[in-house]
Amino acid sequence: MGLQIRQELASLGPIFAFGAPSPTASWTILSRVTVATLYSQASFFPGGVGRACGAVHLRRAAVLTCRCAIALPVLCKGLTHMYAVIKTGGKQYKVAAGEKIKVEQIAADVGQDITIDQVLAVGSGADLKVGTPWVAGASVTATVVAHGKHDKVRIFKMRRRKHYQRHGGHRQPYTELQISAVNG
Repeated sequence: MGLQIRQELASLGPIFAFGAPSPTASWTILSRVTVATLYSQASFFPGGVGRACGAVHLRRAAVLTCRCAIALPVLCKGLTHMYAVIKTGGKQYKVAAGEKIKVEQIAADVGQDITIDQVLAVGSGADLKVGTPWVAGASVTATVVAHGKHDKVRIFKMRRRKHYQRHGGHRQPYTELQISAVNG
């Protein structure tokens, strides 16, 4: 199975701008990778996946995923993306550029850029800077995508044999953020 996928990938030619699949490259099996996922991870690859891969390569990669799994050579071992651990709304989140997260409601308009200065840690590959409590000079910039409410949490109180029942519900408001950059 793996050999067949390797041969099909080798027939594609260079998948990424910085190298072609080779037998010596280490291979990672990613299940159910779609073209949309490849585009969402474009910031991880230099030049972006859209520019590094032709449309034909992406289509053929999608065909490989539909069969079972897609094997992509990990030719970018030296390249790492930055991530950060931020604190907002009393909770901690691990974020990286390009991700969307839902946090406790923030008083900001949709489309507005915000900066989060409460950065607990910043990492890039094996390197990690941990703050005491914050990392000096580190920040995360994000764009407010939407405001909304989570699914309803049902509340039910009852005392047996006392004819006492109370029904209630709660929907926690949230703000959805698109992480633009991790600075630090």
